[in-house]
Amino acid sequence: MTRTQVNQIVRVLLLVAALGSFGFTLLAARPPTHYFGLYVAEIGTRAEINADGGVPAAFVTLTDPAVIEFPEDWAVSEQLCMVIRLDRGDAATAVEFNDYQPQINWDVPAAETLIINNTFIEGHANDGANMILVNDQDKQIIDSRLPYLVNWIGQTIIPLYKDSPLGGLACVTFALEAENRVSPSLFLTFNIRNTHIERHPAFYFRYNDPAPPKTQSPQTFTLQRRSIADYLAELVNSAPFVVRPAPRP
Repeated sequence: MTRTQVNQIVRVLLLVAALGSFGFTLLAARPPTHYFGLYVAEIGTRAEINADGGVPAAFVTLTDPAVIEFPEDWAVSEQLCMVIRLDRGDAATAVEFNDYQPQINWDVPAAETLIINNTFIEGHANDGANMILVNDQDKQIIDSRLPYLVNWIGQTIIPLYKDSPLGGLACVTFALEAENRVSPSLFLTFNIRNTHIERHPAFYFRYNDPAPPKTQSPQTFTLQRRSIADYLAELVNSAPFVVRPAPRP
């Protein structure tokens, strides 16, 4: 073997070693996230949103789900509304890599709080309809036509702190072929930002679904129709942290 060939081999080995070192550096800066997917949660029961190692990052409790109908002359489609309560768990925060790159921001501390934003709720319908979060639309309607103050959740960015639970009302509808309605069979998932999520809950619902109930999860909740006025009036008593009477002028 000539000296030239030996030099070429040495160069290749050095290049491989350099690339390997760079790869391990990236892995160390961004440890892999294990994701075990969704699990079936139950209405009225506190469900965990788990971070790495199964440590709860937050707890979400879903209550009072119903299909809400509005007066016909309001021209508002039917919606699925629900009360949501959130509590902070003990999992450490971990800002997503695309938002916080350790190689560049060595001296910038990661955020210490969890974040709820418009990706907090995701809906999946069996008929292929797309979920639409309608909190902002409903806020304008209720503020102008009904005597209630509503605390909404899921549309704007809200931080979730330890020992500072959050609660609010969220309403969604499902769009399919230019029609908005509540799909016969669907599930909602809940997620948060600023931590690595390992597992998070899914709540299942049926509404005028022709499929036999025995073909669905036993935790599936059968939705009933309610008028918007009756629904909010009941929440004044059952969830005063979400709905309260508006002060009289």
